[in-house]
Amino acid sequence: MKWLCAPLVQILSQRISDKTRIRKVNIVRYLLSRISSLVFGLLGLKIEKAKNDRSDLNVIYRELFEANDQLVIFDVGANVGQSVWRFKRLFRNSSVHSFEPIGENVKQIKTRYSGDENLIVNQTAVGEYQGRETLLEYANNAHSSFHRLLPDTIWLKKRSRQKRESPGTYKKKETPVDVITLDSYCEDKGIEGIDILKIDTQGYEDKVLNGSKGLLRKGGVKLVELELIFSPIYERVANFSDIEKNLVNNGYRLVGLNTPGNLARDYIWQSDVVYARDDIFKKLTG
Repeated sequence: MKWLCAPLVQILSQRISDKTRIRKVNIVRYLLSRISSLVFGLLGLKIEKAKNDRSDLNVIYRELFEANDQLVIFDVGANVGQSVWRFKRLFRNSSVHSFEPIGENVKQIKTRYSGDENLIVNQTAVGEYQGRETLLEYANNAHSSFHRLLPDTIWLKKRSRQKRESPGTYKKKETPVDVITLDSYCEDKGIEGIDILKIDTQGYEDKVLNGSKGLLRKGGVKLVELELIFSPIYERVANFSDIEKNLVNNGYRLVGLNTPGNLARDYIWQSDVVYARDDIFKKLTG
């Protein structure tokens, strides 16, 4: 469908103002994706979106901000910097504060973005209280968590095979790591507000929000993006009620999610969701 998308986007770019253009281009892209799905469906083919595809959520950010805006972005659970790359592509002048407890991952981020003065890399976990906790590191360290994996799940069996491990050896080690709260971090750094707070901490998202109560209470965060896991993977994960205690009760409203699904069909089902402060919600929907 690229042959159809490119000229439409070009026409829109030439004839309308910047803000309206962004909105129109996003609409065209959405409609073309739906048309593509319909055509492929009629042909008996199937298009699958990557599990970590966040393009639907990027539409929200492009609607609210300009590419040159100097945003303050927090990336909690940075892994090897995938979201740093994503946000830097969206907003090249943004300041990104990265939080990652695993040392080898931190080294990769620093190597990849050496010389970027607008990237602040913190080797620490983020949670509800300041202190030390034991991080469980798994064969794929993107799955590392403060929570233990459930045994004998389809997810664990498949992930173990991918890493040529058995389910019993998928956990590689337990590592004590530092934990801070975002409230204390922002107070120490003199940070008054965050434009985008992204959290991907493998079931620990509600604890991160608990340690951000001061920020959320005063509306110090415009947008919160976090991952929710619905599949049986960890012994404990955050659910909607866990996170909305700190979000809905402080005036934040759901404005997007990127992965529909169900547990009857999907052995792994998780979704990234975005909540917006009330004034941002009204700006998006007004």
